[in-house]
Amino acid sequence: MGDNCPNCPIEEKRREMNVLKGIYKKIFGAAWPVWLGGLLIGLFNVFEYIMKKPWGITTATSRWTGRILYHWFGVNTPEWLYFTQKKMMAKTPFMYGSDSINIGLILGAFIAACLSYEFAIRGPRNKRMYLQAFIGGFIIGYAVRLTNGCNLGSFICSISCLSLSGWIYWAGLVIGAFLGVTYIKRQIYRMPATVERKPEQSGRGAGKFSGKMQIFLGIIGLLAAVVITLFYARFTKASVVVLFLIGIAFGVILQRSRFCWATCYKNLFISRNADLFKAIIISMLVATVGFSLIMYKMVPDPSTGVLPAYAKINEIGSPFGIPHLIGGILFGFGIILTGGCASGILYRMGEGYISLWVAFFGMLVGHGFIAHNWEWLHPNLLKGTKVWLPQYLGWGWSIFLTISALMLVYLWISYWQAKTEIQK
Repeated sequence: MGDNCPNCPIEEKRREMNVLKGIYKKIFGAAWPVWLGGLLIGLFNVFEYIMKKPWGITTATSRWTGRILYHWFGVNTPEWLYFTQKKMMAKTPFMYGSDSINIGLILGAFIAACLSYEFAIRGPRNKRMYLQAFIGGFIIGYAVRLTNGCNLGSFICSISCLSLSGWIYWAGLVIGAFLGVTYIKRQIYRMPATVERKPEQSGRGAGKFSGKMQIFLGIIGLLAAVVITLFYARFTKASVVVLFLIGIAFGVILQRSRFCWATCYKNLFISRNADLFKAIIISMLVATVGFSLIMYKMVPDPSTGVLPAYAKINEIGSPFGIPHLIGGILFGFGIILTGGCASGILYRMGEGYISLWVAFFGMLVGHGFIAHNWEWLHPNLLKGTKVWLPQYLGWGWSIFLTISALMLVYLWISYWQAKTEIQK
């Protein structure tokens, strides 16, 4: 009867189920194209600035270091200059908006990995990788506080906020990533078994957990997201709730599009694949347009000397820009060593990579070391000029030159990639 009754309830339900299965497969089937990941990251970054400020990760994680040292080890971190300057110990732990984003990011990546049948507890084949991950994480944790941000706050968001500091950092990041890739390539030649253990199969049932178990874990993750949302709605401001949900969105986007700055430079310097690099440019172009509109509303006349609130216009340090450049070099080397940038570490933690949990611990330790030395570092090296382009060039030229420079980099890297593929 069902075959001869296209409008009967059974057939309608069957069609609805097929539509839902199609949507599910598009979201959690094959990996998303990286350009889509870049576009969505740019859009959500703008939305986050509308809500509070541009996307950042390591301000919150450095705060976690201060809390751990204070509550677990009795270290009087609230009196340290670093934490007092940034007013990091004023609120209840994990109740800041930036805390909620990081928690949401890990949880979102976990949910996406489970619903995509990609979650697995992954350990390194060579135990030395744990030490390498810790050292890389330590370097990252130290470097990101040298420049007041990671690949987000010091690079993407800084350039998109029309700050000179982002371009200085980018130069250092490229140098550091190249040095890191060179080091890793030498390690591979010496110790070929130093890569993460991948699941033996892909798709349904991959890894340690069965397909049904992964769906179950994904549902548990969704329920946890609901509980945390209700908790934040009850005990914090509405903006924190929204930021938590944005964090979940970031986690899903990063996991499904495999969006990571460390992978970007590995692909660029090893396999000569620039797709992820171009996707990062796309995210910056979107953010530049959105941030400029937001900042213009705050400061229509930049000649007054006022800076837009929460914009990532970082101090470049003294002598001119050198600390920022060094921070970029250290960060670039560290992310290649660990196999993940700040956001990459968090989303791969959600996927089950044990070595990235070790790297995260190393990052927290790195935060602690630089915070302890902050009283000397900040006034002597890190405190310096903030160069916001609109104050010198005006809005029109600043936006034009930033977008033009990003477009030129995009076109040049596209030409380089095409030429490389032809030569292959």
